[in-house]
Amino acid sequence: QRYIDVQAQYDPTSEKDNIILVNPDSRATAFYGLGLIAEIMDNPLEARRDYAKTIELNPDYLDVQKRISSLEQNAVERNEDFAHGTKYLNEQNFQSAEEHFLIALDKSSNKRRMTLEIAQKYFDYSRYGEAAKFYQMCLDTNGQDAAILNDLANCHFLLKEFDKALGCYETAAELPNTPVLVFRNLGLTCSILKHYPKAIIAFRRYLESNPEDPEIVSIMADLCLKVGDFKAAMPLYEKALRRAPTDYGAIFNLSECYLSLGHENSARIGYNRVLALKPDFGPAQKRLTQLEEISTTLS
Repeated sequence: QRYIDVQAQYDPTSEKDNIILVNPDSRATAFYGLGLIAEIMDNPLEARRDYAKTIELNPDYLDVQKRISSLEQNAVERNEDFAHGTKYLNEQNFQSAEEHFLIALDKSSNKRRMTLEIAQKYFDYSRYGEAAKFYQMCLDTNGQDAAILNDLANCHFLLKEFDKALGCYETAAELPNTPVLVFRNLGLTCSILKHYPKAIIAFRRYLESNPEDPEIVSIMADLCLKVGDFKAAMPLYEKALRRAPTDYGAIFNLSECYLSLGHENSARIGYNRVLALKPDFGPAQKRLTQLEEISTTLS
């Protein structure tokens, strides 16, 4: 430990220096080693200090980020009031749970982390109102954060407070480094509120990174059909059908796109496929009857 400590503090003053620990990565190694020793000696505060210096020298050094997260998690778990709060929450004694969580928060040296842990604990127990309160508390104290806004919006969404959820998702979507899941959630919320053009824009952003998400591909196809963008809907239905070729609903909707774009033969083939899969599907029967009547009239 003394050897590493000396090397970690070494600051090269000349290009001719060739000691092994003159470059940032090597100095990061030294501080990382000090952090490991501090962990072994059960000194988490010193370990966090050394790991923070490691990150300053090399943010991607080995598993240092995970070690810091682990130390913070252990600090939360060691907090007796947090443990008591969790116990009362499990017993559905919600008043006592909140009292102990607030004491844990007051005692914590990392209030942001503790606030998020309390919020997540409430969320895990489906107490979305309390979870939302602590997520909002974290935002009020620490400023806007896309990931926390997404968590807050999820609480409002599950409480069916869709307007509040929409506001949080939209704010998160405008921030830098927004998790791509925000755009998925924003699209779903806009769909529920029937803001279809905004939903399509959000889903397009999401599908750029997750083009094979089957649920969103299907929802996006239906939205494009609903707003009359048949050309955009067709490749989405085709993608959905490659995954689920017997989905008669998707086949019918694809046929509707063909019909709207004037491709009657392709539409007729599609409607017949639907009836082969589900003979009593009334909308397909109706469309085929209409097409036959038009054909007879023209002839």
